[in-house]
Amino acid sequence: MTDKPGEHPDPHADLAPRSPLLYDLEEGTVIYRLHKAGRDPIFFGRTGDNRFDAPDGSYGVLYAGEDEYCCFIEACGQVTGVPSVSGAYLDQRNRGEITVTQAMILIALSASAGLARIGADGRLIDGSHSAAQRWSAALRKHPTNPAGILYRARHDPAKLAFAIFECSVGVFQVHNKRLIARSEKPEVVRRDSGSLSIRFDRSLATINALEYIRTSDPVFRQSPLVMRTPGRHLKLD
Repeated sequence: MTDKPGEHPDPHADLAPRSPLLYDLEEGTVIYRLHKAGRDPIFFGRTGDNRFDAPDGSYGVLYAGEDEYCCFIEACGQVTGVPSVSGAYLDQRNRGEITVTQAMILIALSASAGLARIGADGRLIDGSHSAAQRWSAALRKHPTNPAGILYRARHDPAKLAFAIFECSVGVFQVHNKRLIARSEKPEVVRRDSGSLSIRFDRSLATINALEYIRTSDPVFRQSPLVMRTPGRHLKLD
């Protein structure tokens, strides 16, 4: 018996004439990365290990989050169900605040109809990497000439993440910071799950404002019809 829904289908032959939902990543927007200390936060990966990497390694992809919380859970939540992150791991990480100095157009998979307009579904975000990589290559060639993809983070779909196709590093301005002050290094950071919250409690408050309590996030105090995005404009065509 087939386990449904199965693998996400490959990009459709009629993808080019379709009208994806587009998102304006405006000049001056700040996005965030968690990266290894000593390395440049602007890194267009070609390893094939990540969701929207080029399937043939022909272009690089920069991954970032709408805020520090997004990069933290995406970087530190890779092993689902593991309830802690070592202080040693965190001590080897920096967080980069990246200002976009030139507006970019992204294909938005995060908003209502974003997936349906291109003939995709949620498996593109949380399913097989190989299928998503084939879609990455197809979307990159779309006539709208997108600079990347806006999507919902797999480890916390309330957060928005960016996959930006390789471009000039000159369109980014970086302010790099240590994730943990050396005098404040914890031995372990716990991750406890509740009905509506995930809390990194041993003390992400100490770790430079990375305390992660979703129930205190302003998005939960808004109307459920309001989607919080890091910029202002969603385009239908």
